[in-house]
Amino acid sequence: MTGKTFSSIKEELEYYKTYSMSMEETLNETQNALEEFQMTSRELEEDLERELEQSEKKYKELKARNESLIRDSEEWKRKYLHAQTEANENQRQMQRELDSLRNLQEEFVVKTRDLEINCDDLERNERAATSSLLDLENKYNKAIERNVILENELEGKNSLIEQVQRLKDELKDVHIELAILKNKQDGELGPPLPSSEPVSPPKKEIYNSPAPQPSQVSQVSTTNTGRLDQNSNTVKMVQEMVGRVKVNKK
Repeated sequence: MTGKTFSSIKEELEYYKTYSMSMEETLNETQNALEEFQMTSRELEEDLERELEQSEKKYKELKARNESLIRDSEEWKRKYLHAQTEANENQRQMQRELDSLRNLQEEFVVKTRDLEINCDDLERNERAATSSLLDLENKYNKAIERNVILENELEGKNSLIEQVQRLKDELKDVHIELAILKNKQDGELGPPLPSSEPVSPPKKEIYNSPAPQPSQVSQVSTTNTGRLDQNSNTVKMVQEMVGRVKVNKK
Protein backbone atom coordinates (compact mmCIF):
# COMPACT_ATOMS: atom_id res chain seq x y z
CA MET A 1 0.00 0.00 0.00
CA THR A 2 1.02 3.65 -0.30
CA GLY A 3 2.69 5.65 2.46
CA LYS A 4 0.25 8.52 2.04
CA THR A 5 -1.00 10.05 5.28
CA PHE A 6 -4.55 11.25 5.87
CA SER A 7 -6.04 13.80 8.22
CA SER A 8 -9.20 11.78 8.83
CA ILE A 9 -10.75 8.37 8.20
CA LYS A 10 -13.26 9.93 5.83
CA GLU A 11 -10.48 11.36 3.67
CA GLU A 12 -8.72 7.97 3.62
CA LEU A 13 -11.92 6.18 2.60
CA GLU A 14 -12.49 8.68 -0.24
CA TYR A 15 -8.92 8.18 -1.40
CA TYR A 16 -9.20 4.39 -1.52
CA LYS A 17 -12.61 4.59 -3.13
CA THR A 18 -11.20 6.80 -5.91
CA TYR A 19 -8.17 4.53 -6.21
CA SER A 20 -10.41 1.44 -6.55
CA MET A 21 -12.50 3.07 -9.27
CA SER A 22 -9.31 4.03 -11.13
CA MET A 23 -8.06 0.44 -10.95
CA GLU A 24 -11.38 -0.85 -12.27
CA GLU A 25 -11.20 1.56 -15.23
CA THR A 26 -7.62 0.44 -15.93
CA LEU A 27 -8.72 -3.19 -15.79
CA ASN A 28 -11.54 -2.54 -18.26
CA GLU A 29 -9.18 -0.74 -20.62
CA THR A 30 -6.69 -3.62 -20.40
CA GLN A 31 -9.41 -6.16 -21.12
CA ASN A 32 -10.58 -4.15 -24.15
CA ALA A 33 -7.02 -3.90 -25.42
CA LEU A 34 -6.59 -7.65 -24.92
CA GLU A 35 -9.75 -8.41 -26.88
CA GLU A 36 -8.59 -6.14 -29.69
CA PHE A 37 -5.21 -7.82 -29.64
CA GLN A 38 -6.82 -11.26 -29.78
CA MET A 39 -8.96 -10.23 -32.74
CA THR A 40 -5.90 -8.86 -34.52
CA SER A 41 -3.98 -12.03 -33.76
CA ARG A 42 -6.74 -14.23 -35.13
CA GLU A 43 -6.86 -12.17 -38.29
CA LEU A 44 -3.10 -12.44 -38.60
CA GLU A 45 -3.24 -16.20 -38.14
CA GLU A 46 -5.85 -16.46 -40.88
CA ASP A 47 -3.63 -14.42 -43.19
CA LEU A 48 -0.69 -16.64 -42.37
CA GLU A 49 -2.71 -19.74 -43.08
CA ARG A 50 -3.73 -18.38 -46.46
CA GLU A 51 -0.15 -17.49 -47.23
CA LEU A 52 0.88 -20.95 -46.11
CA GLU A 53 -1.56 -22.55 -48.56
CA GLN A 54 -0.23 -20.37 -51.32
CA SER A 55 3.36 -21.12 -50.36
CA GLU A 56 2.71 -24.85 -50.53
CA LYS A 57 1.86 -24.45 -54.18
CA LYS A 58 5.04 -22.53 -54.69
CA TYR A 59 7.04 -24.66 -52.29
CA LYS A 60 10.14 -24.91 -54.31
CA GLU A 61 10.32 -21.25 -55.26
CA LEU A 62 9.22 -19.80 -51.97
CA LYS A 63 10.73 -22.24 -49.49
CA ALA A 64 13.02 -19.62 -47.98
CA ARG A 65 10.20 -17.14 -47.70
CA ASN A 66 7.98 -19.83 -46.20
CA GLU A 67 10.53 -20.59 -43.52
CA SER A 68 10.84 -16.90 -42.73
CA LEU A 69 7.10 -16.60 -42.42
CA ILE A 70 7.02 -19.63 -40.14
CA ARG A 71 9.62 -18.05 -37.91
CA ASP A 72 7.65 -14.83 -37.89
CA SER A 73 4.52 -16.75 -37.00
CA GLU A 74 6.27 -18.48 -34.13
CA GLU A 75 7.60 -15.16 -32.90
CA TRP A 76 4.16 -13.63 -32.99
CA LYS A 77 2.76 -16.59 -31.12
CA ARG A 78 5.46 -16.28 -28.49
CA LYS A 79 4.75 -12.58 -28.10
CA TYR A 80 1.06 -13.25 -27.91
CA LEU A 81 1.52 -15.88 -25.22
CA HIS A 82 3.85 -13.61 -23.32
CA ALA A 83 1.40 -10.71 -23.56
CA GLN A 84 -1.46 -12.98 -22.53
CA THR A 85 0.55 -14.22 -19.54
CA GLU A 86 1.36 -10.67 -18.46
CA ALA A 87 -2.26 -9.62 -18.88
CA ASN A 88 -3.43 -12.53 -16.73
CA GLU A 89 -0.84 -11.74 -14.08
CA ASN A 90 -1.84 -8.08 -14.06
CA GLN A 91 -5.47 -9.06 -13.81
CA ARG A 92 -4.75 -11.33 -10.83
CA GLN A 93 -2.67 -8.60 -9.17
CA MET A 94 -5.44 -6.06 -9.64
CA GLN A 95 -7.96 -8.53 -8.25
CA ARG A 96 -5.80 -9.06 -5.17
CA GLU A 97 -5.47 -5.31 -4.66
CA LEU A 98 -9.21 -4.88 -5.12
CA ASP A 99 -9.88 -7.57 -2.51
CA SER A 100 -7.39 -5.93 -0.16
CA LEU A 101 -9.10 -2.56 -0.62
CA ARG A 102 -12.47 -4.12 0.11
CA ASN A 103 -11.11 -5.70 3.29
CA LEU A 104 -9.63 -2.37 4.35
CA GLN A 105 -12.93 -0.66 3.70
CA GLU A 106 -14.72 -3.21 5.89
CA GLU A 107 -12.12 -2.76 8.64
CA PHE A 108 -12.52 1.02 8.48
CA VAL A 109 -16.29 0.65 8.78
CA VAL A 110 -15.88 -1.56 11.87
CA LYS A 111 -13.32 0.81 13.40
CA THR A 112 -15.59 3.79 12.76
CA ARG A 113 -18.46 2.00 14.48
CA ASP A 114 -16.22 1.09 17.44
CA LEU A 115 -15.02 4.69 17.72
CA GLU A 116 -18.59 5.95 17.81
CA ILE A 117 -19.43 3.46 20.57
CA ASN A 118 -16.31 4.46 22.53
CA CYS A 119 -17.21 8.14 22.18
CA ASP A 120 -20.68 7.43 23.59
CA ASP A 121 -19.15 5.51 26.50
CA LEU A 122 -16.71 8.35 27.20
CA GLU A 123 -19.53 10.89 27.22
CA ARG A 124 -21.52 8.77 29.68
CA ASN A 125 -18.46 8.31 31.91
CA GLU A 126 -17.79 12.05 31.80
CA ARG A 127 -21.35 12.83 32.89
CA ALA A 128 -21.12 10.26 35.70
CA ALA A 129 -17.75 11.65 36.85
CA THR A 130 -19.13 15.21 36.85
CA SER A 131 -22.11 14.13 38.93
CA SER A 132 -19.86 12.26 41.38
CA LEU A 133 -17.58 15.30 41.66
CA LEU A 134 -20.53 17.55 42.50
CA ASP A 135 -21.69 15.08 45.16
CA LEU A 136 -18.21 14.96 46.67
CA GLU A 137 -18.01 18.77 46.72
CA ASN A 138 -21.35 18.97 48.53
CA LYS A 139 -20.25 16.35 51.07
CA TYR A 140 -16.94 18.15 51.55
CA ASN A 141 -18.65 21.49 52.18
CA LYS A 142 -21.03 19.87 54.69
CA ALA A 143 -18.08 18.21 56.44
CA ILE A 144 -16.32 21.59 56.71
CA GLU A 145 -19.44 23.14 58.25
CA ARG A 146 -19.70 20.27 60.77
CA ASN A 147 -16.01 20.62 61.67
CA VAL A 148 -16.44 24.36 62.29
CA ILE A 149 -19.41 23.67 64.60
CA LEU A 150 -17.46 20.98 66.50
CA GLU A 151 -14.41 23.23 66.84
CA ASN A 152 -16.56 26.02 68.30
CA GLU A 153 -18.16 23.59 70.77
CA LEU A 154 -14.74 22.19 71.70
CA GLU A 155 -13.38 25.69 72.39
CA GLY A 156 -16.36 26.41 74.66
CA LYS A 157 -15.86 23.12 76.51
CA ASN A 158 -12.13 23.78 77.03
CA SER A 159 -12.99 27.23 78.40
CA LEU A 160 -15.40 25.65 80.90
CA ILE A 161 -12.75 23.10 81.93
CA GLU A 162 -10.31 25.92 82.67
CA GLN A 163 -12.94 27.76 84.74
CA VAL A 164 -13.76 24.60 86.72
CA GLN A 165 -10.07 24.01 87.43
CA ARG A 166 -9.67 27.59 88.69
CA LEU A 167 -12.72 27.15 90.92
CA LYS A 168 -11.29 23.92 92.31
CA ASP A 169 -8.10 25.73 93.22
CA GLU A 170 -10.09 28.54 94.86
CA LEU A 171 -12.24 26.01 96.78
CA LYS A 172 -9.12 24.28 98.01
CA ASP A 173 -7.76 27.60 99.30
CA VAL A 174 -11.10 28.41 100.95
CA HIS A 175 -11.18 25.03 102.72
CA ILE A 176 -7.71 25.62 104.07
CA GLU A 177 -8.64 29.10 105.30
CA LEU A 178 -11.85 27.76 106.89
CA ALA A 179 -9.85 25.10 108.72
CA ILE A 180 -7.44 27.73 110.05
CA LEU A 181 -10.33 29.95 111.22
CA LYS A 182 -12.02 26.99 112.89
CA ASN A 183 -8.82 26.11 114.77
CA LYS A 184 -8.48 29.72 115.96
CA GLN A 185 -12.09 29.80 117.16
CA ASP A 186 -11.67 26.49 118.99
CA GLY A 187 -8.52 27.83 120.69
CA GLU A 188 -10.36 30.90 121.97
CA LEU A 189 -13.39 28.94 123.26
CA GLY A 190 -11.66 25.90 124.78
CA PRO A 191 -8.74 23.51 124.60
CA PRO A 192 -7.46 22.96 121.14
CA LEU A 193 -8.74 19.97 119.33
CA PRO A 194 -6.52 17.64 117.42
CA SER A 195 -5.79 19.16 114.09
CA SER A 196 -7.19 17.40 111.15
CA GLU A 197 -6.60 17.67 107.49
CA PRO A 198 -9.30 19.68 105.72
CA VAL A 199 -11.32 17.34 103.67
CA SER A 200 -11.51 18.45 100.13
CA PRO A 201 -14.54 17.60 98.11
CA PRO A 202 -14.02 14.64 95.80
CA LYS A 203 -12.60 15.62 92.50
CA LYS A 204 -14.56 14.86 89.43
CA GLU A 205 -12.54 13.32 86.68
CA ILE A 206 -12.29 15.68 83.75
CA TYR A 207 -11.57 14.24 80.36
CA ASN A 208 -12.02 15.20 76.81
CA SER A 209 -14.70 13.20 75.14
CA PRO A 210 -13.93 11.83 71.66
CA ALA A 211 -15.09 13.87 68.73
CA PRO A 212 -18.53 12.78 67.51
CA GLN A 213 -18.98 11.09 64.17
CA PRO A 214 -20.33 13.24 61.28
CA SER A 215 -23.58 11.27 61.29
CA GLN A 216 -24.18 12.29 64.98
CA VAL A 217 -23.47 16.02 64.64
CA SER A 218 -27.04 17.17 65.25
CA GLN A 219 -27.50 15.01 68.39
CA VAL A 220 -24.06 15.92 69.78
CA SER A 221 -24.63 19.62 69.11
CA THR A 222 -27.91 19.59 71.10
CA THR A 223 -26.44 17.52 73.97
CA ASN A 224 -23.28 19.63 74.25
CA THR A 225 -25.31 22.84 74.27
CA GLY A 226 -27.39 21.56 77.21
CA ARG A 227 -24.29 20.44 79.08
CA LEU A 228 -22.55 23.78 78.52
CA ASP A 229 -25.57 25.64 79.92
CA GLN A 230 -25.69 23.33 82.99
CA ASN A 231 -21.94 23.67 83.62
CA SER A 232 -22.19 27.45 83.26
CA ASN A 233 -24.93 27.57 85.93
CA THR A 234 -22.85 25.35 88.26
CA VAL A 235 -19.80 27.55 87.81
CA LYS A 236 -21.85 30.64 88.68
CA MET A 237 -23.16 28.98 91.88
CA VAL A 238 -19.66 27.99 93.00
CA GLN A 239 -18.38 31.50 92.30
CA GLU A 240 -21.16 32.96 94.47
CA MET A 241 -20.34 30.55 97.34
CA VAL A 242 -16.65 31.44 97.20
CA GLY A 243 -17.55 35.12 97.23
CA ARG A 244 -19.74 34.71 100.32
CA VAL A 245 -16.99 32.80 102.15
CA LYS A 246 -14.47 35.53 101.40
CA VAL A 247 -16.89 38.19 102.69
CA ASN A 248 -17.48 36.28 105.96
CA LYS A 249 -13.73 35.89 106.39
CA LYS A 250 -13.25 39.63 106.23
